[in-house]
Amino acid sequence: MSSNSRALKPLSLVFLILMLKLVTVSSTSTALILCHHSFYSEHANISKSVLPVNDSSTETAGEEESRNFELAQDKATNGVLEREQLEETDIDTRGPAVLPSLIAIVAYLVFLYEETKTKNLEEKLEDLTTKIHSLESETDNYKLTIINLKKSVNDCKEENNALQNKNCQLQEAKNELEAQQEILKTQQETIEKLTKDLDGLEGKNKLLEKENEKLKYPSEALKGEKTLKSSKFNKIYSQTAAEFGVELFYSVLKFITLFAKKNRICPREAETFYKKLEKEADKGDLGERAQKLWTTDLTLEGRWFCSMLNEAIRKDEVDMMPYVAVIVRAINMNCIARNHPNLKHPFPPNSTVYRGAVIPEEYLSFFIPGRCFRAPMFLATSFSEKVAEKFYEGHCNGTNKLAVKFIVHVDPAGEFDNTKRCQNANLLTNSKFQGEKEYLFVPYSVFTVRLVKLSPNNSDQHPHIIHLEAAVDNSRESHTLSLAPWI
Repeated sequence: MSSNSRALKPLSLVFLILMLKLVTVSSTSTALILCHHSFYSEHANISKSVLPVNDSSTETAGEEESRNFELAQDKATNGVLEREQLEETDIDTRGPAVLPSLIAIVAYLVFLYEETKTKNLEEKLEDLTTKIHSLESETDNYKLTIINLKKSVNDCKEENNALQNKNCQLQEAKNELEAQQEILKTQQETIEKLTKDLDGLEGKNKLLEKENEKLKYPSEALKGEKTLKSSKFNKIYSQTAAEFGVELFYSVLKFITLFAKKNRICPREAETFYKKLEKEADKGDLGERAQKLWTTDLTLEGRWFCSMLNEAIRKDEVDMMPYVAVIVRAINMNCIARNHPNLKHPFPPNSTVYRGAVIPEEYLSFFIPGRCFRAPMFLATSFSEKVAEKFYEGHCNGTNKLAVKFIVHVDPAGEFDNTKRCQNANLLTNSKFQGEKEYLFVPYSVFTVRLVKLSPNNSDQHPHIIHLEAAVDNSRESHTLSLAPWI
């Protein structure tokens, strides 16, 4: 049941109660009216019937009044009886008169109720109609929105498809670019390699052009060049003797002091370094003590004693040569084979020794096949190729210096004939590093370049290789041979 029906139900009950009240009141009123109307009608008739006739009545006034009173009582009694009879026969006397009024009232009330209900329903219907129109309008809007959304979705799908197509095209283009980049990278690497090779060839060409004049005289030094003959070392060395340890260590002290001064090294550090050297090399004969000085691992400002000594020999400075010459002569005591005719030291395996070095690039052109030269320094080599390689590993990367492996060949006949054994070198038997098997050539030893193998990509793993042949006896060679600038 709706809320409107629940609201109208009490109203219907009120209407029913009102109708019952009206029926009761109407019945009573109708009876009274009828009685009153009958009384007065009879009273009028009586009056008319008892009125005296002036010209014909013979009755007295008293009699007439008495008769009229009796007639009135009778009428009244008849009226009461009639009223009682009417009440007993309610349907017969009152029904026909009361029912029309009651029906009219009920009909009117029903009409009012239905009219009110109809108005309420019409108002509700109007509200519902308005809401329906509003909902229809909203539905139309939603439909339009859905249509627009569908259109947008379709547009998005089309755009998505277009983007996917573009993405596929871009991916294909990317793959093509990557393939082209790989090709270009390979071509670039090839170009770089060819450029390096070309640069190397140009560099070699320039070096060959510079050495063109020297090719005419590949061994002898050009005019003005330093040689063993013109060196200060040669003049002082021939006048120097090292017979006692006192002379040796005095020269070592003076040499270290001068070296520290020239290189701005603290004198106290130089003195400490000397004392350590003296203590380390305090045993053995003069030659053995000199070998210990050469092979020591003590350093002064990061420099080994052997490195300091070789630098001094190369520079050939007059103030240092007296002390350098004494030290060199002491070391040479066990290196020059002619001083030991019964020498039994091991001979290099396969008549070959090795040297690893890092040399400045500009000095590589000096080593031309066929050139005979002197090395103005002690030249340390080893029976072991691996030991030699350690001396250039990690020292040339990122610099303008080149890794070079020197392979030095000695006369193989010297293994069984001491007269043909190299007189300018010997194995250091009193070295601090016996595992290196150091085969030391004396300063200004003579070598001849036999073969040069240049590496296109010089590195620790791909060094330049230079084959040298050591002279049997330096004293038999010219004193005016070119001096190697670096080896």
